[in-house]
Amino acid sequence: MTIDRINKRMKVYATEGWQDTGYKVGAQAAPKVILRAEGEWCTRTDDRKFGRRDADGRTPNSGATYLHNVSGDAGYPYHGPDALMGQLIGRFGENGQPFLIGKHKSFRVEGMPSDVSLWLCCNDPLGSAKLDNDGALDVTLELDDARDVFAPRSQHFDRVAGRWVDD
Repeated sequence: MTIDRINKRMKVYATEGWQDTGYKVGAQAAPKVILRAEGEWCTRTDDRKFGRRDADGRTPNSGATYLHNVSGDAGYPYHGPDALMGQLIGRFGENGQPFLIGKHKSFRVEGMPSDVSLWLCCNDPLGSAKLDNDGALDVTLELDDARDVFAPRSQHFDRVAGRWVDD
C-alpha cells in the first residue's frame, strides 16, 4: 500500500489482504471521516469477465452485472448483510471486526482510541488473494469538520455493539 500523506490518498491492492493505512482514526480533530474509492480490481484473473469488480463488488463498465453474494460465507473477511465478493471493506485495528465501505463511506471518529488505525482490504478469501487477484483501488480519505444538519446521512461505529449505527 502506498500513501500520499498530503492528500490522504492511498492505493489498496487486491493481492495484499489486510493493509494498515497507518491512519490513526481517533487521533484526528475532525469529527467525521469520508472514504471514497475509485477504480477496479480483479478477484479472478482466470475469468476476468466474472472477476472484475469495483469497490461496491459490482462489474464496472459492463452491460451485465455479476454479483457474488457472500453473506454468511465465513471464508470471506466480511460476510455480514449485503456482503459481495470484491467489495472494499475496512476494520479498526489489526483484529477489528470487518465492515463494509464500498465506493463511499462516512463515519464519525469521536470517542475512538487515538492509537487504533484503519485497515482496508478486498473482500475475497485471504488465502487466495495472492493467487488469483490483481489490481488496486484509489482510495481518498477526507476529514470533514462541517457539522451541517443538511449533510448526507452518516454512521458511526458502536464499539460496544460491534456494528455501524445511524447518527
